[in-house]
Amino acid sequence: MKLYLLFTIILFSALFIGCVNQIENKKIEGFNIPLPENWIDKSQLSIKENLSKFDLEESEISNLLKTHNGSIPIAIYMKHNPSEFSGPIPTIQVNLRPNNSKNLISFKKVMQKSILQVSDYFSNFTIITPLEEIEIDGIKGIKFVSQFELPNKFGDAWTIRSWTYAFPSGKYFYQINFSDSENENSEEVYKKVINQVRFNK
Repeated sequence: MKLYLLFTIILFSALFIGCVNQIENKKIEGFNIPLPENWIDKSQLSIKENLSKFDLEESEISNLLKTHNGSIPIAIYMKHNPSEFSGPIPTIQVNLRPNNSKNLISFKKVMQKSILQVSDYFSNFTIITPLEEIEIDGIKGIKFVSQFELPNKFGDAWTIRSWTYAFPSGKYFYQINFSDSENENSEEVYKKVINQVRFNK
């Protein structure tokens, strides 16, 4: 398995596991995140097209969640083509997950517990920016920044940075993750992207 896929799968399966709950809503809300210039859209187009209609029934959403291990991938953007690049690739990934929290305070507490679980998956996992509240497009959520190491075939490790955002939206929440490495600094791109995220309210 490619390194970038391994990183993405581990991170998103480990994080926010405590928020998964049975689906109750009949519909989901819309969401838009811009594709950075010259980046590659690796999203699953069939899912994007279905989600863009915003009229999925409960059974359809449940099936999507089961198929994708408790989360529906909305967007996956990559700075480089994985077939032409060796090493960790700066990546933007957005997942839709069930939300079991009643309000932002309880949501934040669940996130804090989930962060502790992530440290078991990565070497030298550290929190650069502690969990904090944030508001984008009128929607309140949480954010934290972390750093960890991924071993590579050269016998050392890559240092990976990860910006994680989560925005509750009724019975669901949007999980947005940005990642880069010390040789592929994409922080300025990510700042522009997060400020252009739009929720269809």
